[in-house]
Amino acid sequence: IADKPDSQWRGVMLDLARCYHEMEHLYAVADLCWLLKINRLQLHFTDDCAVRFPFISVPKAVSKKHHTKQELAEFAAYCKERGIVIVPEIDAPGHFWAFSKAYPALFGLKPDGLQGAEGNLSSIMRVDSSVFDTLKAMYAEVAEVFPDSPWIHIGGDEVSTSQWSRCPDCKALMEREGMKDVGELQDYFTARMERIVAKYGKRTGVWNEAAKSGSIDKGSLVYGWERAKACREVLDKGYTTVVMPGEYFYFDMRQSQREEGHDWAAIFDVRKTIGFSFEDFTPEQMSRVAGVQASFFSEAYISRREYDYDFLYYQTYPRICALSEVAWRGEGAQWEEFNARLLGA
Repeated sequence: IADKPDSQWRGVMLDLARCYHEMEHLYAVADLCWLLKINRLQLHFTDDCAVRFPFISVPKAVSKKHHTKQELAEFAAYCKERGIVIVPEIDAPGHFWAFSKAYPALFGLKPDGLQGAEGNLSSIMRVDSSVFDTLKAMYAEVAEVFPDSPWIHIGGDEVSTSQWSRCPDCKALMEREGMKDVGELQDYFTARMERIVAKYGKRTGVWNEAAKSGSIDKGSLVYGWERAKACREVLDKGYTTVVMPGEYFYFDMRQSQREEGHDWAAIFDVRKTIGFSFEDFTPEQMSRVAGVQASFFSEAYISRREYDYDFLYYQTYPRICALSEVAWRGEGAQWEEFNARLLGA
């Protein structure tokens, strides 16, 4: 067999926080990734609405519905046998409203009505030693459950820095460190997190906002989700980047005006996904492209669990087939030819 993939990173992200997924469902997703030669499965364990990782170090924050460490470790081993690496994500310092309700002392302000990206109350962690000690214990547990994953994704997206600007402890830290802008606090936070993750022999993954200043470690793996332009911007800053712009690869987006799902990134079907092209990326940028990835966030899924068909698969297929094609070839395909293969012609 002479065929080989263009992209070493061929990924899918599944949101476990907003909607609990039974273990048999996770195994089914892994089998389909294996079928399509997708070799990275990112598990989004935390968000404003829930914490699904079974932390011993912060038990009060953990949602009632979660998987056990043994179940997750066995699932990771199952994926490893099929060439799939699990990338666990514990999103910090934002998207932590549920966590803040259990441990308010770790947050600069009480949850105060600020609106998060999805309309939930949002709160972000303080930037101090007690927070880092807590996160160190949390990430130690994650590393223990997923020893074969080279990465831990620490999030860093949609951080409401306005809360930091009103936090006395955060303002005191800025003064001690000579920071002039509250945005520098996120760089400081990420740098501390990078050192914590490295302590467990892992590389850090972050969403593209965390790399916007270009000051975090170049060893971090950046996930470019906002737009293709955002991907090119972080590539120009020297970061290895997973390309996953929402207008092509966020499969919780609706596929037509008549169908369900979100539309904040775009309304698109499989034809747009298969048409994704790197033609606007320079050779220098392409040298740092790790590969491509799709996402499925579950807030649109939780209210549709009782449908007589599985809404996740309805949203994901056949777009995930196009993702796999782009990842394997390094570019899309002619629609007519691809569609004929898709239909089995």
